[in-house]
Amino acid sequence: MSSNPTTPLIDLVSIFPRDVSRGEQQYLLASVILLIVSVVVAFTLDSFWVILLPFAFVVMFYLIEEIETVFYLIILVVPYSGAKTIVSGTGAAIQLPTEPLLWILILVWTTQLIFDPKPLHISKLPTRRITYALLLFVATAAFSVVTSTFPFMSFKRLLNTSWYLIACYFFVVRNCRSLRQVRNIMIASFLAACGAVVFALSKHSLTGFSDFTANESVRPLFTEHGSYAEHLTILFGIAAGLSFGTGRFRRFRILAMAVSAILFAGILFSYTRAAWVGIACAVLFLIIVRAKELLRFRSFVMVTAAAIAFAGIGINVGVQQSVERTATSITDPTHDLSTLGRIDRWVAGVNMIRAHPLVGVGFATYPEHYEQYRDKRFITPISNFYGGVHNDYLQYWAEQGIFGLLTWILFLITLYWIGIKYYFRISDQFVRNALLGTLAGILTHVVHAFFNDFLLYDKVAVPFWVSVAFVVVLIEYAVSHDLVRER
Repeated sequence: MSSNPTTPLIDLVSIFPRDVSRGEQQYLLASVILLIVSVVVAFTLDSFWVILLPFAFVVMFYLIEEIETVFYLIILVVPYSGAKTIVSGTGAAIQLPTEPLLWILILVWTTQLIFDPKPLHISKLPTRRITYALLLFVATAAFSVVTSTFPFMSFKRLLNTSWYLIACYFFVVRNCRSLRQVRNIMIASFLAACGAVVFALSKHSLTGFSDFTANESVRPLFTEHGSYAEHLTILFGIAAGLSFGTGRFRRFRILAMAVSAILFAGILFSYTRAAWVGIACAVLFLIIVRAKELLRFRSFVMVTAAAIAFAGIGINVGVQQSVERTATSITDPTHDLSTLGRIDRWVAGVNMIRAHPLVGVGFATYPEHYEQYRDKRFITPISNFYGGVHNDYLQYWAEQGIFGLLTWILFLITLYWIGIKYYFRISDQFVRNALLGTLAGILTHVVHAFFNDFLLYDKVAVPFWVSVAFVVVLIEYAVSHDLVRER
């Protein structure tokens, strides 16, 4: 059988699908050549790590083409990441694998932006005010780096804050433009969090769900029960909001209700008082906004049945004493070491504010100044632990001065003012409920921040900033698809 002499024996171009560009073909062929060269070099120099270079080359190519995959991977691994200490005794650590993935995402995305001929999307909607208010807060943090007594430490924390903002807020706002993407991110977040809850509850059940083992039950996924509970409360708010009904996505409502129940169980057995107060405020927020929905008999029966079911489960597993003990400590702090430790930290923060009311002591430098400003009358056995104020608002004022606190409050007011205004004007049920649930989830952090300072950690920073981005994305989607009613 003779072959056509004009046809090459091996047509390299024909092995690629038609939708693969010439540049992509050249990139992959270069990877094959690099693999062959690296194998030769590896055996020649006896350095077999060289073989990994072409694989890294291919992975980078894939990331450039499918950068969303990296973001979804970040969402999925956040509940399972761990802190690796860099400098012992200083609290300096890296979150693995979350932060390396964030760096890869930022590197690839910024490279795309540099070579992307399309201009950056700049919204002309009122949602841009949320971004402006956020940037104003970041500006005060940057200024506090200049005035800081430990500028290098402040600069490192500013970088840490910046990469969470870039990857979890600006990236989502620019690249998440459809309801399908919003739903996919929510589903990924829900599944990852529910997996963590199942792990924690399974481990916790071995000790009878005792409040004394709440910390141990969430390890090694979380360092302690506080960040675990706050991670869950943010997502609980979103799921609870979607449980009211999702319009054309009715099956998503069933998923949201199941997720709400699982996350609520995790929050309940975390024995975290701030989380309990946070979800109470979130539920109250949902009730006030959706009062008509809850007045319907069917919804009332469902909510009542769920409450009775959880109460019955709690009594049957014998956790009522643990719940009562934890709840009592909220109103009686004199015998609770955790509360006394917070008071000690708060007093030190207030003393810093008195000494530096305008510019603060410097972004992220509270732990370095704590011993200087603490009051010996409030010292407890846990006072020597390296940590923050356990109150975001006091910490912003103590570290960034009064303008740091005011710009953060301005950001929150702007977020809720615009979010609630558009909620009542959006006609699509899924978008409305997703927006309402997102605002409820953010509210849990607003409340939780009075008692803890977890926003610098990936467990809380990722769901929080993604939720803030959702507010912008959902409103802009509604406006661009004519889903907003006229006033």
